[in-house]
Amino acid sequence: SQAIFYGPLVKGQIAAYYPYDSSYIGDADAMPMSLEADQAYDADLKAMYLKYNPTAFAHLSNGKMDFYYPTGLLSLQLGFPEAETVKKLRLDSQTTGLSGLGVVSGDGTVQMTESASRYVTLDCGEGLVTMGEGDVLTSFPMVLLPGTYDDLQVSVYLEGSEQPFVCKLPEV
Repeated sequence: SQAIFYGPLVKGQIAAYYPYDSSYIGDADAMPMSLEADQAYDADLKAMYLKYNPTAFAHLSNGKMDFYYPTGLLSLQLGFPEAETVKKLRLDSQTTGLSGLGVVSGDGTVQMTESASRYVTLDCGEGLVTMGEGDVLTSFPMVLLPGTYDDLQVSVYLEGSEQPFVCKLPEV
């Protein structure tokens, strides 16, 4: 979409926040955002991404306003020797806020607030069945901030098991 703006440029930076909120009054260099801690699996990745990242931002640069989303999808691919039904996944970090409130700066980076949670869960509803050895791995997407994570731990909750399968992930 395109929009044409008329009139004098108001002193300061021009920024846009989507979706529109008539009550929002803020600073173009400190726009609030929220990242859900509890996410539900959706086979339609685009729908899932938009559901958990409904906010887009734009800043005027070289006469253009290009909108961007401040998050991305991390897709964990799991496989087991035998078919298993995964009910839930949980990512934990010892040091990094993975969900909750954050602030998007003018350069597009996000700083999570001190109250941010250090986990994200993915509810798989009735469960996703992983294939046995030799078959295609099953993908489990989660909406996270872009970046390098070196201390993530994943807990996989399987149907019929009271304790999760837990492992530390390599740097992602």
